[in-house]
Amino acid sequence: MGLAKDGTMRRKKVKQLSGDFKEIKLAIDETRIQMIQMLIPLGLEAINDLLQQEVAELVGHRYQHSDSPLKRWGANSDSAYLGDQKVQISVPRVRDMQNGREVPLKTYEQLKGPSVINNSVLANLINGVSCRKYEKAAQQVPETFGIKKSSVSERFIQASAKKLKAFQERDLSKEDIIAIFMDGKTFAENEIVVAMGVKMNGERIVLGGVETATENTRVIVEFLKRLIDVQRLCIDNEILFIVDGAKGLHKGIKAVFGKKAIIQRCQWHKRENVVSYLPKIHQDRIRKKLQDAYQEPTYLKAKASLMLIRKELLLTWIFIPKLKVGIFHDFVAPLK
Repeated sequence: MGLAKDGTMRRKKVKQLSGDFKEIKLAIDETRIQMIQMLIPLGLEAINDLLQQEVAELVGHRYQHSDSPLKRWGANSDSAYLGDQKVQISVPRVRDMQNGREVPLKTYEQLKGPSVINNSVLANLINGVSCRKYEKAAQQVPETFGIKKSSVSERFIQASAKKLKAFQERDLSKEDIIAIFMDGKTFAENEIVVAMGVKMNGERIVLGGVETATENTRVIVEFLKRLIDVQRLCIDNEILFIVDGAKGLHKGIKAVFGKKAIIQRCQWHKRENVVSYLPKIHQDRIRKKLQDAYQEPTYLKAKASLMLIRKELLLTWIFIPKLKVGIFHDFVAPLK
């Protein structure tokens, strides 16, 4: 009875995810944020490493005799920025005993304001993790947050490499994943395919990423097989995959998961793809019409609404060849 009830709950949750426009849009927007938040603990360690190095340069190493008037003076709890993320850190204090004043740390002063995440470096980091070059990836962590990678210690590099390895190879068998969003993200000139899982309780977790084009079926297959074979992603139940229109993603998922995969074309991608072909003055109106159609309570009503929109667009903008041929051949695909 318990298993039957659990199966019913899973189906209800999957159905909700497949039709919830806001859920899909939120998941797409959230992927990059989650990836950066995943790296923040390592960024904090990089900051601490640099702060301790600066203190040692000013006052000497601990338990080492020094005639310098500069002395360690405890620590304060304060905040700093890693990219645009404000985080709490412990800032060591240095006091000039001769002048009776605090000595500001240059490292901390540089982290008091938000900075721009370096997308190119972030792409190299993700690529290093996906290729299991963990030390190389660890070297990219400080620079991702605007910290000079040459400044951090070898100890930090080795410790961070171990943590990146643990993340990439973490056991997913206990995670009740009911849906996976797969999306190609562009970081600088690099395209990264990121997989984000949704658990039964609605929690989202980044499963991993790989540097590749969304059409590269072979790399997608290797990436998904790794989730199952190495990280033990549970495939006892069906999993809903929400993807854009890339054929490589679709083929890769089917090759690995077979009938266990329920694939849905992302409504957000489809909607934006349609309106991108229209004159800007009409985009908001058609975007709202498409969104309202996707929110219809039944498949038949939603399909009928979409077909009316399709008829309107074809009659109004039939002179746009790509609109007629390239967009509408699978106009109702997100509902299937």
